[in-house]
Amino acid sequence: MQRLLKDRRFLEGLSLFRSGKYFEAHEEWEDLWRDMANDDPLRDFVRGMIMLAAAYHKLLFHGNMKGALGLFRKAFKRLESYSIADETVKALVDFSRGFERALSRATFLN
Repeated sequence: MQRLLKDRRFLEGLSLFRSGKYFEAHEEWEDLWRDMANDDPLRDFVRGMIMLAAAYHKLLFHGNMKGALGLFRKAFKRLESYSIADETVKALVDFSRGFERALSRATFLN
């Protein structure tokens, strides 16, 4: 995980995400993901972050709640096996989990 926290593209994606530029964060992280070796142990983590960014973009810019919920759930499946030491990344993932739970309970989705 420490390697990612020193990678310019990961940090730029994180900055874009925190600024509400979810599509741009998705694109930045996707470029990083494509350049990672298939057997890189952090590749799946980056893919999970890409899915988180896509979920927020789908929800907030397209109003697609069901699609966003599906992406949140896929993202968490990829992220759950990682121990996240960085407080900023951990807070982002933890907040997103709570947000997904609240959204999934919303009666207007049923």
